[in-house]
Parts: sequence; C-alpha cells; structure tokens
Amino acid sequence: MGPEEFKNCLSAIKSGIVSDIWPLVEAKYKGNWILDVGSNTGMFIECALEKFPNSFFLAFEPVKKYYEYCLSKFKGNNNIFFENAALSDSDRRDIIFVAEHNIGWNTMVREMVDEDNKRTQELIRSVCFDSYLDYTGLDVVVDIVKIDTEGYEYKVINGMKRFLRDQKPAIICEIGWGQKHPYWKEELEAFEYLYSIGYDRSQEERIKGLTGTTDILFTASAK
Repeated sequence: MGPEEFKNCLSAIKSGIVSDIWPLVEAKYKGNWILDVGSNTGMFIECALEKFPNSFFLAFEPVKKYYEYCLSKFKGNNNIFFENAALSDSDRRDIIFVAEHNIGWNTMVREMVDEDNKRTQELIRSVCFDSYLDYTGLDVVVDIVKIDTEGYEYKVINGMKRFLRDQKPAIICEIGWGQKHPYWKEELEAFEYLYSIGYDRSQEERIKGLTGTTDILFTASAK
C-alpha cells in the first residue's frame, strides 16, 4: 500500500467514526476510561481526544505494524496505553489475516477471509480481558468500550463477562455480517449474556434481523 492509499484509508475511517459512531457514544462519556478493542490506526482514539483531550485509554491492537503506528502517533501522551494483543475468550496464540489494501479489514474469522487478506497471516497474542485485569491488577472505571474486531466480537464479550457484569459500560460494537456471520449463533448468545446482566434488549429483534455489518450501541440502565 502506497502513502496516498494509506492516507485515503485513514480519512475514510475517521469520517465513518465521526458520522456513525461518535454521535452514539459521546453522551456516555463521564470522565473515566475508554477501552478500545481493535484500535487499528487509532482513529477512534484520535476522534475521542478531539472531544475529550484529557481522557484515558486502554487500547488493544494485535497487528504489529498498526500497534507500532499507534505508539508513534500518540507518543508523549501518557494517558494512552497500548497492548499488542487481541482480546478473546482465553489466553493463547492466534492467527490474524492482515489485509493488503483495506487497513481496517484484518480478521481472525478464517471463514470470511478474501482476496485482500488471504496472503498475509500473522501470529498474534490473544488475551482474556477478565484474566488481564487479574494479572495486571488494573482497577479503573470504564465508561465506554469500543469493539471493532471484524467478526470476533462474540469472543471479546465472552472474555470480559465479569468486567461487563460489574461495571456495565456503554458498548459500541461493530457486529460483523449479521446473519451471514459463520458464528451467528455464538454472536447472539454473547448478546443474550449482555441482556441477562442488565443491558437494554430493545434492539434485540433488530440485531437478529441484521443482514450486514452494523454498529450497535449497548447500554445498561445502571452501572
């Protein structure tokens, strides 16, 4: 990918965040931490900083070149902490398929790999967020969780069940492919867990009927 193509991809990603995501989550920020799962090139963080320049972030990005890009991009900001890892339902090694042209199209769902990302595989570290909190001792309040993991969201949710039960942050989640997801049953089971711990299920039927990738905001009545 050339510099101009990369620049255009960044612009498109930021435009989507500004128009589609921030209007959903902005009012949910109360001055605490933001958890960015699948930070990619850090555009969600960049948009958040424009609104809330003193906010704290914990970001997970498994693709090494994008993790290193973020370290460089936000160098000097001591409120942002990056982990070169994916979030999943257990601690292990995984394979991610990295796109050559669409910088946001890096997936761990092997069944959905296409021409853009089938040639580049990267061995990565996956961690369970509940376990991560245990072994790091991190004890912070999180207002917003952003999940953009190209179809891996059900694994992410399953690995942070205790955290979500205890804190109930707002979750902005990209749901990959809707009913075309090869693990749609597992996706719906993960969302059912959210409803069972107090997240609003008013969008349940809409979610069940999705036929394409969609950003959904999950909120609970009380933290």
